[in-house]
Amino acid sequence: SCKLYIMSKLNKTELFKKALMLHNEGKLDDADDICLSVLKNDKDNFAANYLHGCILSDKSKFQEAATYLKKALISNPDNYEVNNNLGIVYKNLKEMDEAEKYFLKAISIDKKNFQAYFNCANLYADIHKYDSSVNFFKKTIEHNNNFPEAYQRLGEIFQEKYRIDRNKEHLNKSIESFNFAISSETSYTISSFKPDTTLLSLGLSNLWLGNHTEANKFFNKVASTNNTNQQVLTEYIEKHLSDIKSMCTLIPHEYEQLT
Repeated sequence: SCKLYIMSKLNKTELFKKALMLHNEGKLDDADDICLSVLKNDKDNFAANYLHGCILSDKSKFQEAATYLKKALISNPDNYEVNNNLGIVYKNLKEMDEAEKYFLKAISIDKKNFQAYFNCANLYADIHKYDSSVNFFKKTIEHNNNFPEAYQRLGEIFQEKYRIDRNKEHLNKSIESFNFAISSETSYTISSFKPDTTLLSLGLSNLWLGNHTEANKFFNKVASTNNTNQQVLTEYIEKHLSDIKSMCTLIPHEYEQLT
């Protein structure tokens, strides 16, 4: 579920504070009722259109979500969060050119925010533009070097590059990236990323390099982890390098930005 920035318009009324609180508690319908009640009398309200669009996106109603997020964009075209979330919506709709346009717009608005770089890097990976993907993951890390998901995804892209040209230097770079993911000071924040996946990735790169002892070490570590289950292993095998993640705009309350 996509947590939202609290914007100034949301902060000005207890109504929107309540809607945001409900949204972040996962009570989407209750939060949406507030948005819809506002839109009934003020169809151009920025905050209501934005929050309603995000709720529709949370419910995987991406075409409808795009409609309301674009309405929010009309009144605030240079809003980072709306552009970034529109990129995610269009990526889910497989409209990759539109998704790229909004991610790049978000980046142009705030060049130091890592999230749109990360999303655009995953977009490029989806369409097999691996060199661009590598560059954008490196940009992500440049602006947030304690984001293990970026290191994990960068390592996976190097594995993909190896599968194409069999250049083992890609595998060495992948191992370096995975080790950075493991040593990161912060834990994974995107629920679909699992630490065991990084260990499996390290095992795979070492296996491809012929380092069987190292590979077995990582595979055995996964097998001996108490919280490891068959589902994690199955997902890794079946969806290896193809389950691309996106980062919604999410900021803890202590880092709120008012726009």
